[in-house]
Amino acid sequence: MNATFSLRRAASHNSPVDSSDLCRWPYTHQGPRALPETLPGGRSWPKISIVTPSFNQGRYIEETILSVLNQNYPNVEHLIIDGGSKDTTPEVLAKYRERVAYLVSEPDKGQSHAINKGMARATGDILTWLNSDDMLAPGALAAIALAFATNPQADIISGICCLYESGKITGRHLTACQDGPLPLDELLDLDGAWLVGQFFYQPEVFFSRSLWERAGGRVDDGLYYSMDYDLWVRFAEAGGKLHAIGRPLAWYRVHPDQKTYVSSNYARELRACRDGHLARLGRPVPSQRRQPDFGHKLKVAVINDIGGRHGAGIAHWRIAEGLRQAGHDIAWAHFGGRHTSRGTGVSDSVALVRWLNDVTPDLAIVGNLHGADTEPLLVSTIVEICPTICVLHDFWLLTGRCAYTAGCTKFRTGCDHSCPTATEYPPLEPDRIAEAWRVKRPFACFMISGC
Repeated sequence: MNATFSLRRAASHNSPVDSSDLCRWPYTHQGPRALPETLPGGRSWPKISIVTPSFNQGRYIEETILSVLNQNYPNVEHLIIDGGSKDTTPEVLAKYRERVAYLVSEPDKGQSHAINKGMARATGDILTWLNSDDMLAPGALAAIALAFATNPQADIISGICCLYESGKITGRHLTACQDGPLPLDELLDLDGAWLVGQFFYQPEVFFSRSLWERAGGRVDDGLYYSMDYDLWVRFAEAGGKLHAIGRPLAWYRVHPDQKTYVSSNYARELRACRDGHLARLGRPVPSQRRQPDFGHKLKVAVINDIGGRHGAGIAHWRIAEGLRQAGHDIAWAHFGGRHTSRGTGVSDSVALVRWLNDVTPDLAIVGNLHGADTEPLLVSTIVEICPTICVLHDFWLLTGRCAYTAGCTKFRTGCDHSCPTATEYPPLEPDRIAEAWRVKRPFACFMISGC
């Protein structure tokens, strides 16, 4: 299904929202209007199936539907399973009946039953459910497809879930789990992991059809609150492997009418569900462990030559933005002395060191520096101030001068004045190339195979 949607069409439906809302997500696009025809490498975009269980959420469901339509994702299957709503939901569903893959409105046995009904009809390679009061974040489906394509070992992709309350984003959540097998022991430790936010808000999670089927191909329709927790436990037992990405995937709506708004409503069922798994597995209740400080934030200094411009600058900015959206404090510096909305301009190496001492970061992430009029030794100076990660957007940190070696292998044994591209960008006098290579060598040896 080609999920395109125009602002004009949104307005033509006589939506009950305020007209000013039509300029924001999900009523209008945010970001590029068209994706490339294929994934990088030529593969087709995988089909993503989204099941929306619905019952009497007429205030919100139009935004849920539009957040899927306005993804501009070329291969999405949206299935809406309504339990026979008596509010304004039928009117909203009537508007979009021809623009979703499947829609039914009839009495059912509740949310879990509706999810199973939808999943039984879903044909996608990637699956999730999106409740009728939540929304996908802009660009979520393309990000999910790319994450699965570039991490073929992953069965589960999670990302940032934005908490959306009273018309604005009030918080963000990102799992604290490491990439790799979903940790069953930690899932079963409610007080030390689940209840302190280590895992997921449900709409930030997408999973493969293979894992869904290995874990039984259904949610427990006897559960009213904890069907997602129960499914993650079964995913862990089935060997599901997680990969987390640092970008928003969902907007989780916080409002007084949602089932889990009051924690005491679901706590009893959650513990009973967990205890049932412990009994089935023959395990004791996990002992109380020291709770990690999931609220700890890093102060990260992001440094490059020309800021967030051009390919490497944009890539470096995206790294910083991902960390910021994960809740960390970001300070950015670039050379040239010109302040921008994305960072502080510094005039030279001395000014950068002064800036670093003022920021007192926990970590520095250094990108391209060859566009700045500075010395290679600057990297070692930054390392002395704080732990440092160097992001190789090109080969400059490994060579005496060049950003791209054009097949030359002198950087392995020693760049010098005979550099075959000495007159090309980035410039450096030939008699300085050997010394620049020597200064960079301690860093390069960590990065070159065989050193």
